[in-house]
Amino acid sequence: MSMNNDNVTKLINTLKDKNQILALRLLAIEQLAEKPEVEESIQALLGALSDDKQEIRAYAAEMLGKMGSKKALFPLIDSLHDLSYEVRVSALRSLALLKDEQAIEHIAKRILDQSDKVRYEAVKALASFDSIQIIKPLFEALSDENEAVKNKAERVLLGLKLSDKISEELVISFLKHTNPFIRDVATRFITFRLIGSAVPLLVKQTYDKNWEVKLSALQELNKIVAVKAENREQIIECCLKCLDDNNPKIKMESIDILRELKAEEAINKLIIISTKDPDERVRFEAIDAITEIRRAKRLTTE
Repeated sequence: MSMNNDNVTKLINTLKDKNQILALRLLAIEQLAEKPEVEESIQALLGALSDDKQEIRAYAAEMLGKMGSKKALFPLIDSLHDLSYEVRVSALRSLALLKDEQAIEHIAKRILDQSDKVRYEAVKALASFDSIQIIKPLFEALSDENEAVKNKAERVLLGLKLSDKISEELVISFLKHTNPFIRDVATRFITFRLIGSAVPLLVKQTYDKNWEVKLSALQELNKIVAVKAENREQIIECCLKCLDDNNPKIKMESIDILRELKAEEAINKLIIISTKDPDERVRFEAIDAITEIRRAKRLTTE
């Protein structure tokens, strides 16, 4: 037997010795994890997932992810039901490292875990997967009572770069959700992620009763206008309607889009706004937009 195997055997014995001090057993886990090519090391850590001490179970779960062995997949999934939240957190982190899509549905269930730390880690873990399966549970996490969990879900959703485009059916319920925060995130989420154009849905969101959702819809339309020439007439009609809104932020965003589109059909309405709107900022934006639109018209006719 080589010295290497002798060392592995000693480490395994230390790990299994329940009379040994905790620090040495944890050190044994760490050193065994440095030998992922040795089958006995993997098996020893898998066995440690059922140890009496939660510290051992948690550290074993953490190290198994770093070892990268697919043999740890289902044992780690089982550890998501461990009574210790620390073990569940470690299992989630390791499943995120393994990136096996078989784990997604099990990670998603932890969105409803009683521990906010576990729920937060579940959101983080879902972000590791390039799969449409993660979208629904992430939106569900937006309803979490814990602000950190909710805000993390928002950041993850808006930062997702999935390989596949998503269907309208997948997000429509969130665009119509009773919670305005969820409607707002859904509005900002769909812009460049749908199979088809997001413009029709974003236009619908400008009718939302919540001004923040309405503003987000206009801001997303503005992003589309900046990079694509699509649904021009529909966007112009939408912005002309929004010029009648009482909120100056809504009006200014609409004016900005009309300016970008060089919408001549908006001139008459913008002239009225430039002289009669009670908000000085809105009047200034209207004047600037009129100037830009007229300049563009002159350039095209010269």
